[in-house]
Amino acid sequence: MKVLSKKSLFALAAVSVIAVSSTGYAATMNGTKSSQEATLAMNSKASLHQAMNLAKQKVAGDIISAEFDGDNQGEYEVKLIQGNQKYEVKINAATGEIIKTKQESMDKKDLAEVAAWRQSKIQLNQAISIAQQTTAGQVMGAEFDFKYGKGIYEMKVAKQG
Repeated sequence: MKVLSKKSLFALAAVSVIAVSSTGYAATMNGTKSSQEATLAMNSKASLHQAMNLAKQKVAGDIISAEFDGDNQGEYEVKLIQGNQKYEVKINAATGEIIKTKQESMDKKDLAEVAAWRQSKIQLNQAISIAQQTTAGQVMGAEFDFKYGKGIYEMKVAKQG
């Protein structure tokens, strides 16, 4: 099992082109723990998409990030926004059951990031599909972030081999 580098998908506001670029991630993703986490994610009963669907059933909001966490026998952490509230839904990867839901108000930084996200030309699920097609791997984590004045989708991808 090999974990690939992080992929960044730039949602350009003025142009309807999606650029794919690779950023350094070797230090944290090529270690034994990362390899074990990738294996656990690829063998889990619930997929990232299923975890995202479960979270949306629990909270009627917009998903801004979803990722696999290899701690505690594997769980997905899905973050959603609704109004000025942000939610975190944790799902057991082995059973597909919701473990915990947490709600809190967004601060100014969160609100600025959400404003940038709303300007994005693509949604998180589209960015995940692009990453999977581009890398032929399984996306273990996806999140929207606002860096360097641009909205960026960052992907953590695992690939056999």
